[in-house]
Amino acid sequence: MDYVRLLIFSIFLTACNSTVLQRDTSSQRLPSLPTTEQHTDDNDLKIIEEDSLVGQYTLKRGLFRNQEITEGYLVIQEIDVNNYGYYYVTITEGFTPETHTGIFYKKGGKYVQKVIEDSSEAEISQGKRKYKMSIIDNIEVKQEDKLLKIFINSTKKEKLLWKRDNDNKEKSQKMINILQNAKHEYIKYYQEKCNESSDFCGDSAYTKVND
Repeated sequence: MDYVRLLIFSIFLTACNSTVLQRDTSSQRLPSLPTTEQHTDDNDLKIIEEDSLVGQYTLKRGLFRNQEITEGYLVIQEIDVNNYGYYYVTITEGFTPETHTGIFYKKGGKYVQKVIEDSSEAEISQGKRKYKMSIIDNIEVKQEDKLLKIFINSTKKEKLLWKRDNDNKEKSQKMINILQNAKHEYIKYYQEKCNESSDFCGDSAYTKVND
């Protein structure tokens, strides 16, 4: 009787070991779970490719009428694949701070500017304000060695070299105040109008060359 019980126990133990072995073997055969490349940041926002213009920049070096610019900050946002809204501020000692807003428009493999025409005093007094977009072919935008180069070929002859601000570099209080005004101006005259009408940010009627 003891022999029968021992035989049954041996068979049971062998069966258990075989089951465990099969589980281990089958787990080895199963492929690992697929992994996906991370495309979002901590806030679940889309990460912009490095070759995109989109981002925030601090001024590495800049010239304004051959005068060294002491501080500058630039913000570029994507409106669509060909239009990039921007606003930036430059501060030069002895000059009034400069505020710039507009759209970098990718046309024929290069970037030009889209800006709203200024209204004349007569038009303003008559309650007529221009909302027509003009393309101004007076700018050169290049990305080189992780730097963004902007050259504006006008009477000001601005040469600006920007570096991405990945660390949210501390800005002067003067820059913070003026940059806030530039952002408000950009949203009011460009971002909101582009959202309201796709035609507004479409191809413009004519081009001003080196104006």
